[in-house]
Amino acid sequence: MKRKMFMLAVCALVASCDGASSSYTGSYVGGDNSALIQLELVDSGEGQLNGTMAVSQLDYEAGKLETTIKPITGVQNGGQLSLLAHSNSFGASDSPLSMEADGNSLLWKVPMNGMTIELVKTDQAAYRERLVAFESQLHGTDAGMIDWDNVD
Repeated sequence: MKRKMFMLAVCALVASCDGASSSYTGSYVGGDNSALIQLELVDSGEGQLNGTMAVSQLDYEAGKLETTIKPITGVQNGGQLSLLAHSNSFGASDSPLSMEADGNSLLWKVPMNGMTIELVKTDQAAYRERLVAFESQLHGTDAGMIDWDNVD
């Protein structure tokens, strides 16, 4: 009897561990020195994804950070995500985004240049810190970095 109960419990545990039902709900952040990307996703649990994508870029001439936000919809199949960034402008085309899950990251294969951008799952506080550091590039110069008191 104990053996049957044990086997039943193991079967129930294995059945509840469906690897394909991973939730992608959360905030993902990535980029480089030219752009910072935040992807907010909500996973319906039925393969449907919704959210927003914010792309922040530096406008050195204007001396400010510019952010473009687009709504996102899509589907996921296992670790593959097919998303669509919807255009905010009339007549502009939507942008397809193909991503692959890799642990706590999403790997975005950019079709225009073949580059892969890793978007790491993070919280809002970490995103804001990264955004502040990114924006500080606008004001970073060599001025004030030399200790003139110790120059011969």
